[in-house]
Amino acid sequence: MSKLLSKKGLFLCMAIALALVIAGAFIVGFIGFNADSTQKDFTSVEISDFAYSSHDETVQNELYNLCKSEIGNKYKITDYTLLEGQTGGAVLQFVVSGTPNAAFCASLKSAIVAKNIEGVSSELVTVSFHTLENAPYYNYIWRTAVAAAVVAVILFAYVAVRFRLGMGVATLIAAVHDVLVMLALTSIFRIPSGVALAGVAVFGLLLSAVVNMVVFGRMRRDFRTEEFKDKSAKEAVAQSLSASKGLVLGISIVLAAVVVVLGVIGAVIA
Repeated sequence: MSKLLSKKGLFLCMAIALALVIAGAFIVGFIGFNADSTQKDFTSVEISDFAYSSHDETVQNELYNLCKSEIGNKYKITDYTLLEGQTGGAVLQFVVSGTPNAAFCASLKSAIVAKNIEGVSSELVTVSFHTLENAPYYNYIWRTAVAAAVVAVILFAYVAVRFRLGMGVATLIAAVHDVLVMLALTSIFRIPSGVALAGVAVFGLLLSAVVNMVVFGRMRRDFRTEEFKDKSAKEAVAQSLSASKGLVLGISIVLAAVVVVLGVIGAVIA
């Protein structure tokens, strides 16, 4: 019965993984890999007010309306976002259709100063323009795929030589499976990742390799003991895999915690 359940569980995992990969490939083909792949380049005019957080709502609205009017007189405003400044205050970001320049930013700064809004200091307000060029996934995904393929081949050769050919094949299949599922989930849930996706793919590939080599290393040690010599191949593999579950779970938890900590540190620094 346990073997039957094991086969059912394996088939279920394979079916779920296949469904995820197919769904991810379908989404990539029709609406792009994720939000980063459909984002377009844009130009923004940014007004940084380092005292913005100390303004009351009336002052904030007056500053916003003035900037909106001045910018709208020359450019079409397509979006607006209020951002938190890195050193305090706030940044009023107006996304525009057009190409603002330094002269326009200087004229907008002069208009803000001339308006003499109570509580808004000319020394604490700066105006600038920025152009954000998106890096769509197809600019780097193929290079990442080639690099991952090279790593996978090296990984296969290493495991096949260190352990056995069958273990090398299993490691290669597991690595490809894990990376494909990771990419599929990124696409399905529209997770923004950008160029960092290459690093995520490499991490997934290395995690898969580490887990497999830990399991195969434990298996090789077990097979050399007296306890396993009288067992059949299937029984020996099943018992060794069962004994490795705790170690694999521990490694996964530790690495997941490392990823979370790095994410928190990155968010705090940003």
